Formats: sequence, C-alpha cells, structure tokens
Amino acid sequence: MAIPTLRELQASLRQLHTHRSNETTARRFYTDGFLYLVEGKAKCWWCRLETQGVATEMLQLFSIQKTTHTEQFKQALAEQLTSCPNCIYAYYNAKRVLYKRYCQIYEPKNVDLVFNGIEKWDEQRILLQFSRALLPDSFEGRMALIEALAGAENLLFHPDIESAACSFICQTIKKGIRVDTGNMLLPGQLTLCFARNQKVRAWARHSLRRLGKDARLSSKIMQFLFSGLFKQAANSISAPKTLLPLTDPESRASSITFMYSADSIWEGLHEVFARLDKPSMQDLVEHFDSLPVLAQHAVMKVSGPEFFDALKVFSKVIGVLEPSQVWTKISAATQVTPNSFVEHLFGRDEMRRRILDCSTASDDLGEENLMLCNRHFRPVSDWITPFIGSLELPADTPVVVTLLNELILRIRSDAKVPLTSSVLAVHTGIAIIMHCLKLPPAKNLDSLGRFILADFLNQHIQIFVDIAQGRSALSGSELLITSTEELIDLMIREELDWSLTTVSDISDQAQALCRISGSQSAMDIKPTEHPPVLSHFTVLWPAVLQDPENTIVFKQTLYGASYMLLFDPLPANLLSCLPSTWRQVYTQFEARRTSIASMLKQLLETVSASLEKVEADLRNELEKDILLTQMRLLVSPAKSIYSEVLRVLRVSMLDGSDDDFDQLGFNTSKGSLELTDSERDMACSELYERHGEMFINCLTDIVHDCRVLVSYNRPAYSCCKNIALITRSLLSIFSGSKLPQVSKSLAQLFYGFCGLLGSILKLNTDNIVLLGESNGVYVTAITAVFRTVYDMLTSAEFSDFVHLAKNGQGVNEDEAMDALSTCVSQMLIYLQREDVLDVGSQIVRTFGLVASGLAAIPGRIYDISRPA
Repeated sequence: MAIPTLRELQASLRQLHTHRSNETTARRFYTDGFLYLVEGKAKCWWCRLETQGVATEMLQLFSIQKTTHTEQFKQALAEQLTSCPNCIYAYYNAKRVLYKRYCQIYEPKNVDLVFNGIEKWDEQRILLQFSRALLPDSFEGRMALIEALAGAENLLFHPDIESAACSFICQTIKKGIRVDTGNMLLPGQLTLCFARNQKVRAWARHSLRRLGKDARLSSKIMQFLFSGLFKQAANSISAPKTLLPLTDPESRASSITFMYSADSIWEGLHEVFARLDKPSMQDLVEHFDSLPVLAQHAVMKVSGPEFFDALKVFSKVIGVLEPSQVWTKISAATQVTPNSFVEHLFGRDEMRRRILDCSTASDDLGEENLMLCNRHFRPVSDWITPFIGSLELPADTPVVVTLLNELILRIRSDAKVPLTSSVLAVHTGIAIIMHCLKLPPAKNLDSLGRFILADFLNQHIQIFVDIAQGRSALSGSELLITSTEELIDLMIREELDWSLTTVSDISDQAQALCRISGSQSAMDIKPTEHPPVLSHFTVLWPAVLQDPENTIVFKQTLYGASYMLLFDPLPANLLSCLPSTWRQVYTQFEARRTSIASMLKQLLETVSASLEKVEADLRNELEKDILLTQMRLLVSPAKSIYSEVLRVLRVSMLDGSDDDFDQLGFNTSKGSLELTDSERDMACSELYERHGEMFINCLTDIVHDCRVLVSYNRPAYSCCKNIALITRSLLSIFSGSKLPQVSKSLAQLFYGFCGLLGSILKLNTDNIVLLGESNGVYVTAITAVFRTVYDMLTSAEFSDFVHLAKNGQGVNEDEAMDALSTCVSQMLIYLQREDVLDVGSQIVRTFGLVASGLAAIPGRIYDISRPA
C-alpha cells in the first residue's frame, strides 16, 4: 500500500475524531498511521506538532491483540524514545492528556487496563535500556535516565526502575560525570529529592537549582508525588494524625512503592516548592487542605538548619491562599495566632544567630558589603511579605506592630547586633510600613478612619527622620537613607491626600447643613458617627520641619507644607453648622496648620542664613528646585512667611541682610505681612529675569492647583487672588504694551486662568458659594482673576493664544479649548442671572475680547458657548 501524505494522514485523524465509533474510519486511520510512521520511517513523532496527535491516537494499538503490525509499531515507538529527549517529554505529556480524554469517553476501568499495559511495556523497555548502558556517560544511559524521570509513575510505582536510575546516578557521580537532563522540570527529579541515598538526593536538588522557576505540574502528578511525601513529613515532626493527608484506598496513590527519606525533608520541600508556579501550588494546597497547618506546625517544631527551610515552605504555602483561609484554620487546629507566631519566630535561637552572625566581620555600610550581608540576612525577612499577605487587615494590625517592634526597635537597639543587620532590619520594617500605606482604605484604615500604623509612626517617626538627616549610627547606609527618604515622602503625600479630601468632605457637609434652617441641621449627622480624621501623623511636621541636613527631605517638606498652607480656613458660619465634635477636630487641624506655618518660617530663616555661605551656582540650582513650592507659599494665606520666602528666593541676587529687605518694603523688625504692588512687581521682575519661562510655568502649575482646590469645594480664594495679582505683576514687566510674541508658557498660563475663572463662576451657578463673611473673600478673588484674564487679553493678541493651541505648539488643544469653553459658558450663564457679585461689566468686557478674537481667526469654529 502507498504511504499517505501528511495532509492525508491529518485528514484521516480528523475523520477519526468526528466518527470515532465508525469501524471503517478507525481502520483507515490506524492503517494510514502505521504506514506513515512505521513504513515511512518518520522522525520525531512526538516532538513534531504535525505528527504528535497521530502518534498519540496510535497508542490505541496497545489495547488490541498482539499482531505483526502491533509489534512492529511498538518496536518503532521504542526507537523513537531512545533518540530524542524532546520526544520523551512529549510522549509522557501525551499519555496524560490521552488518559484524561479516554476516561471521559470510555469506562475508566477499561482505560486503566490499556494504560497499565503501556506502563508495563515502558518499564521493560527502560530497564533494558539501562542494562545496555555500559558506560556512565553513554547516550543510552542518559536517554534511559531522562525517561525514568519524565514519568511520575516510573519511580513511584516501579522499584526496579528506581533502583536502576539511582545506581546509574551514583556511577556518574563516582566517575565525576555530569549528566545533563535538559532544561525541563521532570517529575522524577522532584521524587529523587527525597531518595534514601544521600548522594542521589543531593544530585536531584542540585539539578533542580539549575532549572528555571514557575514550572507547571499536573494535579495527578502532584497527588502521586506528595501524598506519601507529606505523610513522611508529618511523621518527621510527630504531627497529630489530623494533619496527615488523607489517601483514598481505592486510588493508585495507596500503591506507591517509593520509600521517602525523612532526612532533610523540609529542605527538599523548599527546593521543590521554589520551582513550582502559583497555579501548581494552588492545586496542591487545594488537594491537601491540611498543608498550611502542617507547614506551620513544622516551623514551630523543626530545629537546626532546616528551621529556615520549614519557614520557607510555610511562606510558599500561605502565599497562594486568601487571608481568610490561613489563620482561621491554623488557630482552630493548633491555637497558634499570628501574633504568637511572630513572637515565637523572633524568640528562636536560629533566628537570633542569623541576625547576630553577619557574613562579614566589618560594619561597613556600603552597598557592596550590605549585599553580601543580605544574602545571610534574607531568611530572617523573606517570609514577611507572604505572612503580611495572610493577615486580615485592619483586624490583624497588632500583629504588624509586633513585627515592626521586633525589626525597628528591638534589633536596632540591641548592642550585640551588627550595624549591617540593624540596617537590613530597619529597611525591612520601612518596606512593611510603605506596603501598608499603599493598601486600599478598606485594609489600612481602622473603624475610626485612622491609618492602622498611625500610633506606631507617631511614636517612632523621629527614628526615620534622624536616619535621613544623618543623625543616626545607621545613617552611613545610603540604602537606608534612600528608604527613609521614600517613607517620609510617602507619609507627607498620604497626609496631604487625607487632609485635603477630608477638608473637602467637611466643607460639603457644612454647606449642606447650613441650608437646613434651625438647630436641627447638625442632627443630620448621626451622633454615632465619629468625627472625620484630618491628620493621621500628628508629629510628622514637627519632625521634618527641623534644621535641614538632607536636601531631599527639605524639598519634600517644602512640597508638603506648601500644599498644606495653600487653602483658607473654613469660615466660622460654616463651622457653626457642624456638631461640636466635628468643630473641635477641625479647630485642632487649623491650629496644627498655624503651627506648621510658624515652624516653616523658622526653617526658612535657617535656610536663608545658611545659603549666604553657599556658592552662587549651588544657590541658583537650589532656587530652581524649590521655586514652585516657594511660589506656592507666596500665594498662600500664610502671610507671616512671605518675607522669609522671598529672602530664600532672592538670596542669589541680594546679600540677604535686613537692609536689603527694608528697601523692598519688608520691615523685618515690624514683621510686615502684606506685599505691596511695587514689592510684588520687583519680585516678579527679578524672578522672571533669572528663570524666564520656568517662572511662568510655576505660575501655571499653581493656577492648576487653585482650580483643583476650588473644584473640590475647598476654600482657596486667597491663593486665587494672590496668583492673579502676581500674574498681573508679571504682565507689568512688559510696560503695558502688547507682548512681542506669545510664548507657549504664557499661552498655558492664559488657558489655566480661563479654567480657574470658569470653576470659580461655577460655584455661584451651583449655589455653593461660601456664605456670610466669606462672600467678600470670594468677590475679591473673582474680581482679581477677572482682571488678570482681561489684562492678558489686552497685553496680547488673543489669536496668538488660539494659534498656539490649534497648531499643537506645546499647548494641548483639547485641554485649552475645554478651559476656554468652560469659562465662556459660565460667563454666559452668569449674565442670565442677577449680578449678585457685581462683576457683570467685567464679564461683558472680557467676553467681548474673547469673541472678537475668535471671530478674527480663520478656519475651525470653536463651540465655546456649550454648557459646561
């Protein structure tokens, strides 16, 4: 008969899958398969995808009576499995897939008969191949070993294969020959990690380390491999019988003949688990549901070198479970809680020895030496990440505090602990704190709305500040300084976010209550509700607003303080609508802001004095770095710091003496607070001369900040007014004449003011303008912003602004036109109502300039009157 082509063979395979019960179709397929694979002497049946499916279906020939053709097929199959490692891997994978598929089609007991026959044939063939391997480094021996390891059943259920494989490995070790089994994780390698022969165990574990991680194993292989292994592991620590894995007597796992060694069994489990991917670990833990409790029990019982191996096994197991699945089960079975677990770990001699015995005798805190020490220290800290992931926060917050007390307080303060270990312990503690800060509110806030680690940080923040500022013995570590800088920065940003969000919520609540007449307004807030938390880190600002030794921390502090001081206090008439507990909390917050301004003033005084001794280039560089934050302070309601802000900003131009500032109108002895127009003009002139476009960009950023504050209903009218006045001083530099050329920066500033003006007007449209005595502040702010927009339009051709946006010359067209549209639409809406703010004439004049400017621009017509 003619040998079919590959295309014809694949067509025959498809027919078989479609009409499996048709005898004629089946006969045709097996005939075509035999002709193509055997008569055609095809190479690599299993590792070539185009023939793998055909070869897999041909295994059905093992179920029929022995014939000449079936024997020829088996002989050809045996040759395939002695020449190509990839074919061996694919063959065993195909058998597992085919077994699962056949069990869905046929009676499982009939399927077992077929596959038991294949397995018996495999055993005879593997043993024959081992017997032919006369030399330890022979190709035949290598292929036999790879196949013995490739099938999980080979070593577990066939003691003769196990004996032959172990004997072959020992021969190679004795001859100093390295047997390469490839880069794929083989089930037999995992099995031999627990062999009774110590040399074989060492060989298997070494071969595992050379492989990559995240290997995937089928659940069937893992059930076979680990059922007996976990029993041996449980017996090694005298675990209660309730922790022994249950084995179905009807399952094949009860027939395993492989004898697991109890020696270094936890080291072996650690090596094996380290190679498995997360889905494999999840399948394993799901099948052996007592494994988390068994692993925890091992940590409590195992001593000596394997203690850390047991800890790593426990970490790997809990790392794939949901928090609710871990400690509830463990505590119910062993009465061990997460807190007692941590205390137990740090009380172990193995843990203390690891902390005390650094891998180098030197206390050098350089990066290279710390890297060496970290290899020795890692077992102390590697378990912490999965452990924290297993906790149910915020309920388990005391456990995290216990952990931090050990790492940051006890280890750091122990005189016997090397500096390197203290650095690594504190570094780990900082990582824990930052992890908790980044958790969602449902996990990192307690029932009162406070950050779960607020008390710990308020008590010990000075430790981190001292390290960052160079005042600690641990400050010699650049690694730790960087960590503390990042922690301080994150704390400042989180504190700002919490404070600004809560101020907005309080403002919304107060205005809603003020609309309700009578004394019942405050009753809308239920008495059982706790007052909002405006500050989590009450000692943060006193700690960081100290003499600056660290430039990065100084810049972080300026950044935070500039935002914290940017908005106005809520007016008294709004606060009166709130419950007394809420008013008290907010009053304390405002007192804290006043204290921040006072401390910041002292800090800036110190900085300005120290900058007199700094070279001009370095002064200029620092001024550029802090220009935005200083300008933000200069437009804030905190008038008491204005003189020191300008002293710092102008120190590169002036000597910084009191006489110089007196000439600018700052009488330092009298503590002048307000800036006059001439002082503002001179400051802008000098700053623009030194920094040019960068100065304008800073103003644009602050306008955006003001718009955000206003949009979220935070009182920001002082900063709106002040930034408008400073911008007008900038425009005065050009002596009131038309600007020779509108720059990208100036265009961005213009559109920023358009957006700000639209947002302020929208407050009036939405009837949420702050009431009572704050109306004057609101009107002053809106008038100043109107005047600035008008002055910008009269100082430049409006078409220049639009052309820069339209042509994409550094100005985002969509954002620019959105700001302009919002502004114009809000002006139109306002004009349709009563002019309660007395700004109608300004709106008409401003709107006229905008409309005439747009009319003069050919091309696209912008719909600037759409509702915002």
